[in-house]
Amino acid sequence: MRIFYLIIAMVAAVSSFGSAFARAEENRCLDEEKIAKQVKHFKFVVRNDELSTCDPSNVFYRVLEALVALDELPNLDSGKVFDNNIIGPSAIEYLRARVDVFEVPADWGSCKKDGVGAFVMPWRYSRRVMVCPLIENFSPLTAMGVLIHEARHLDPKRYSHVRCYRGLYQGYEACDPSYRYKGSYAAETELKIRLASTESLPKSTRREARASAFLDLLNRFNDYPRPLEPGVLVQDVDGRIFHVSESGRIQPYREVVPDAILTQVLEWATVIFDAETGAVRFFNVADAPGDLSDVLETAIDKAIREEWDVKRERVKDVLLENRDGCVLSERELACFQNGRALRVDLGGLSPRYITKWESRLGFTTDSGTIYLLPSKRFKGDVKLQVADLKKVQNPNGFVSVFPGASKTYFALTSDGRLVKTDAKLKRVFKFDSLEGYRFKKIVGQLVWSKAIDEI
Repeated sequence: MRIFYLIIAMVAAVSSFGSAFARAEENRCLDEEKIAKQVKHFKFVVRNDELSTCDPSNVFYRVLEALVALDELPNLDSGKVFDNNIIGPSAIEYLRARVDVFEVPADWGSCKKDGVGAFVMPWRYSRRVMVCPLIENFSPLTAMGVLIHEARHLDPKRYSHVRCYRGLYQGYEACDPSYRYKGSYAAETELKIRLASTESLPKSTRREARASAFLDLLNRFNDYPRPLEPGVLVQDVDGRIFHVSESGRIQPYREVVPDAILTQVLEWATVIFDAETGAVRFFNVADAPGDLSDVLETAIDKAIREEWDVKRERVKDVLLENRDGCVLSERELACFQNGRALRVDLGGLSPRYITKWESRLGFTTDSGTIYLLPSKRFKGDVKLQVADLKKVQNPNGFVSVFPGASKTYFALTSDGRLVKTDAKLKRVFKFDSLEGYRFKKIVGQLVWSKAIDEI
């Protein structure tokens, strides 16, 4: 769906713009005096290219740029949360204690793996980092993290990676088993957390580091670092938004206007769509630059007006999640998946919310009936009737359901109580912690903790 690729591209652009570690301009030379200091500490083994300090497309240009940035950092404050005390206050001293040589490898084999900017071979070279061409495309912050990451591999334990079983890198050997393992991804993430926590650094630097750290915490560790917990976002009848974990722990998330609709974009942000005014409010979990709010407002508003062709005042619900996007209006459910449009004429139904059940999108009605979109993939645009949908048995009349852990679901009852239920929607498990709360909307899933605000 086009809107998501637009948003992701904008995130990358806005996040790197204005950083205190901003890249040097094209053909702008690095400071020779600062470079000379790094050359005293490290050896650079060059193959078919010269050690350039003026060509940003040169591999070592990015390495030198990152080394200078690390060297110019003040002593970093330890984070209030998520800090394993791996790298200590001086990131450059941590690096120098483990690395002597940076080398462009003669054999590019290991560099051809997806996303590899550098690697080490500690069984052959105890203090050497092999640098790959991909690092040319990394931001200075990312390159700094990569150098600290590889230095961690040169510790005696080596801290090998494991296969990720969830998240952005699922299926790749690109994770640590846990944050407590204190591996290379933990060291890299800790650098970003300490950058974000050091108040003497520019706000733009801290903001970029915080956003990157949050994505690492979500995707680089097979066990979520405590106190992060998977759960859902819920909106109460007054419009306030909370995060409720699998265990029922409830934490305030954001406050919004009462009539706004809560929806979710990817795993790092939430979007509030005000159907009454057509305004879009953006809340970024990872605290990316505020300009991104305008980017999302424009993209979503354009999608609703032009791609979805739905009058804003008739919107009942919006869901933007991963590559799926749906708008539920009084008369139609319009979804866009992989660039294809699927529209359902709702006839005389009274639709309430978009929902997800058995990994399938659908919607609920005011009477608690659940309808699911077909699971098969269509070629081209499709128009359906309610008779073409799967009707789910919903004995408890839940008005919204979203997946939880281990084949369980978070469900919203008709009187606004949030409960857990089984895969058949028959059993009801109440949360004692939510007694007295009344909610009107669920979206999920979201891994979160109030501790994120302390980074």
